[in-house]
Amino acid sequence: AGGGGETGETPTVTEMNIVDLNALTADKANVRLKFTNAKVLGSHTSKQNAKSIYVREGGKAVILYNTGLELSDNAILNGYVDIDFKLFNGIPEVVKNNQTNAANLTVTESSEEAVPVETTIAELNAKKHLADLVVLRGVTIKSEKSGQYTNYYAVSGSDRIQLFGGIKVKDYVNGKSYDVVAIFNQIYKGITPEIAPTKVTEA
Repeated sequence: AGGGGETGETPTVTEMNIVDLNALTADKANVRLKFTNAKVLGSHTSKQNAKSIYVREGGKAVILYNTGLELSDNAILNGYVDIDFKLFNGIPEVVKNNQTNAANLTVTESSEEAVPVETTIAELNAKKHLADLVVLRGVTIKSEKSGQYTNYYAVSGSDRIQLFGGIKVKDYVNGKSYDVVAIFNQIYKGITPEIAPTKVTEA
């Protein structure tokens, strides 16, 4: 009795692309994630050595979390990979399963940098552009003490979003206007959006 888990048995897979994944509201196992000229936006390795790779296609993005796939920044992906989908605190992620490998994936190296999506703090707080590379134009960066920690925020008018992870931003707390490129990689406790800055330039 019971199904699956037998050696040599291949589970039934559901074909989906990144746009489809972004529409899911619950975890889903055995997804065949199809790529058509998908773009690797960048990657990040945590202190625990878990690697997150950010990939965009069709105006949506997803995190490949610790999948074991080696994908260079800016590469173009075609083909498919079998994975499990997890909605991690509201961020679309895929993780490896027993079928995950690069056998059906064509990776084309590219030196053309991914273009960040222009957005606003209000849009990010409305949970748009999840897992994507974004740019906020003309924001100021402010710091705030919280117990023993100092938190950093990108601020525009009455809107603000926490900058967490990514590059250090303390030197930019000076009242000047900046363009902040970041990955929208976290919704803290599933409630509070946070972005990880990758580049800060004067506006």
